[in-house]
Amino acid sequence: MQNALAICSRRSFSPSANTGNPFLALYYTTRRFRSGNFRGKKQSSSPASLWSSSSYNDKYPRTRVNASKPVEKPQLNLSPDNPQEIIDYFKSHVEEWSKSPKLQSRLQSFGIPRKDIDPLLRRYVKSVCAGELSSTQAYERYNLVRFGLSSEDDFPDDYTDIVMTAVLYDWASDPSNQKTLESVITPSTIVSIRNLFEAAQNKAPPDAFPEARKLRRKVYMHVGPTNSGKTHNALRALAAANTGVYAGPLRLLAHEIWLRLNRGEIVPLGAEQDPVDAPIPTPAVVTADSALDAAPVVSATRGNPKYARPCNMLTGEERRIVHDFAPLLSCTVEMLSAAQPWDVAVVDEIQMIADAERGYAWTSAVIGLNAKELHLCGEETAVPIVEALLKDTEDELVVKRYQRLTPLSIDKPLEGDLTKIEKGDCVVAFSRKRIFSLKSKIESATQMRCAVVYGKLPPELRSEQADLFNDPKSGYDVIVGSDAIGMGLNLKIRRVIFEKVSKFNGKELQYLSLSQTKQIAGRAGRYGMLGDEKPGGFVTSLDKPDLPFIQEKLDQKPQPLPTARLGPDYEMSQRIARILPLGTSLEAILNAQIYVSKTPPAYRYSTSSQVSSVSTKIQTWARDLTLEDCITFVLAPMPWKDEACTDCVQKLIKTYVNTMYVGLADLLEGTTFMGELEFLEKDMSTLDRPLPRVRALEVLESFHRFLGVYNWLALRKPVSFSDVDEVMALKERVERALHWGLEGMTRKAVAQGVRKLEKDSTTSEQVPYMSSYEVTRSGRGKPISTPVSKVREAQKNALGSL
Repeated sequence: MQNALAICSRRSFSPSANTGNPFLALYYTTRRFRSGNFRGKKQSSSPASLWSSSSYNDKYPRTRVNASKPVEKPQLNLSPDNPQEIIDYFKSHVEEWSKSPKLQSRLQSFGIPRKDIDPLLRRYVKSVCAGELSSTQAYERYNLVRFGLSSEDDFPDDYTDIVMTAVLYDWASDPSNQKTLESVITPSTIVSIRNLFEAAQNKAPPDAFPEARKLRRKVYMHVGPTNSGKTHNALRALAAANTGVYAGPLRLLAHEIWLRLNRGEIVPLGAEQDPVDAPIPTPAVVTADSALDAAPVVSATRGNPKYARPCNMLTGEERRIVHDFAPLLSCTVEMLSAAQPWDVAVVDEIQMIADAERGYAWTSAVIGLNAKELHLCGEETAVPIVEALLKDTEDELVVKRYQRLTPLSIDKPLEGDLTKIEKGDCVVAFSRKRIFSLKSKIESATQMRCAVVYGKLPPELRSEQADLFNDPKSGYDVIVGSDAIGMGLNLKIRRVIFEKVSKFNGKELQYLSLSQTKQIAGRAGRYGMLGDEKPGGFVTSLDKPDLPFIQEKLDQKPQPLPTARLGPDYEMSQRIARILPLGTSLEAILNAQIYVSKTPPAYRYSTSSQVSSVSTKIQTWARDLTLEDCITFVLAPMPWKDEACTDCVQKLIKTYVNTMYVGLADLLEGTTFMGELEFLEKDMSTLDRPLPRVRALEVLESFHRFLGVYNWLALRKPVSFSDVDEVMALKERVERALHWGLEGMTRKAVAQGVRKLEKDSTTSEQVPYMSSYEVTRSGRGKPISTPVSKVREAQKNALGSL
């Protein structure tokens, strides 16, 4: 069994066919089950309706898309320590669940004939309601405790659907129910159900990692709140190791640790930093034209040559090699190898083991890393689940708990007054438009300059903006960002200010979760990065009514993580594909492992809300792809929701199918990417200061993401995606243009641009092309002339949007 998805047959894609590549990891999905709302409240003695509950709707009112009133995310509040509550919930909700059209459609996709579905479900409901699954023995046999192990990421209806379907397959495969089932469904259907259930078994996930099972590893957990020094101590152990690996959740983090190890900025455990500052070292194995010398500076600290360690870097999009035999590696968690032996391994942000989409990578690291000494860094909430996983591995566990190095306090709200923003503040908003609007308003109100950080901004630019904010001489005294500040950036934040305490989730405004609030607020008061004038960190809100919410969340104790996520392995994918009928969709192959698999209660399979739609698009665009290639494209970090990239993605997949070679130039033909890039580059060469180019920034952000996708595919299919040098050159150009463009996103810059246009309009009826909304459709980026009135209108609209 491998820690990665592979595919099962060697034919062109027919859903039952799979081919293998054990180095692919699967983002698993669940089809959203939206027929109604599962309830988390304890039920009355009479069976309650699965889909309606006045008390539930009163507590969690459903709002329309774009509604202005935030809602709390519904939770299935069943306790794993209360079996009777779980049994009551199971019995009172199973009948309505069985009537869902989506459930019946899914069972049919799993190979159950339509004529057998209703009789099967009626018999199942009858057995549940009769109490046949309520005994202590049945409770353990069918793992009913899973009803009480939902996470804050789950919607109650989706999660209940997953558990009930899994129990259905377990019950129908139980030999003691054979005679009962034979009276209502055909023997061939019973065999089909049992075969799929057996194919999806995963009774002992740690057994998938034989190399790790040969060791008795020593596992250290460094747990505590943000800014407590937990990761620092783990990295010191890594810097002292003969061989070792750091694994983090972001390319930005992997890049930072790579730089710090090579520069000697991490003092090894057992050594003390020399009192005299030393110049930043260049390891002897790094040449003048190496990747390290060309890398942008992330850390502002100074290293010591005697502590410099040769370290390579490996992420999903790039490799940086300073030496073929470097003893250390810095990587993203998904790029870890279970076969490579290490003396020390450090895995950061261990609480992500429960993440709905990526958690499987952390689970594989905990149970599968071939390391004598394993250091896990993160939140206290991960301790119980790691303890549960390590009971089966017989590894030794030592938990080290840390406290914040600086206090975190609630400050007075700003009451909407931006003039109260001070140097060292971080204002948090949850949309790109609001971030730029706040940046402009703050700069106008305070005369201080603002750096910006948000999710769509390329990691290199995020790091650069963080450096500007951290540098006291840069002139950037405030940072405005999204929740992207909560992970991967060391920021000298004195005070975190929440603009709002809700975030749009694609359907409605939803209040921030406990973990989101704590993660963002905890960035205030970074130890060792602030002066002594006002020690500690502070948290507040822009609007006074939001402050009680923040106070409540910070006072609230987080609940332990309920389960660790699993990603499917090669053998299981192969078994399931062979069982399902010929012609089954890719979506059904993926869903079978989520809805049917039986695992120990500490584990559950990963889900991703977008794989269903993505797999449909891939099959529509490329019917002749092997299943292996289909999964590769499902896993690729494609910007599926980015309209600017949709045509490029479709062209990429179709070109791959037709020619097996995908040239970058052909993909860019007909897009606005190169036109916008060349337009901003002309600005850079001819203007003294940048002008606001709202649309150009959006397009170049999409362009950068698409270049990252090409690199991701090039690492996995280097023959088909071979234009890597061209991609890297363009990537650097895009980053320079984005940096220039960000400088123009202020109210002052927009106003200057409008005044310049007013002046130009007195001497000419036509002015050079000034607004990127009119990029030529050919994508060649040739400047065009535009009437003054149109350009002036575009610039004033930009001013209004800020």
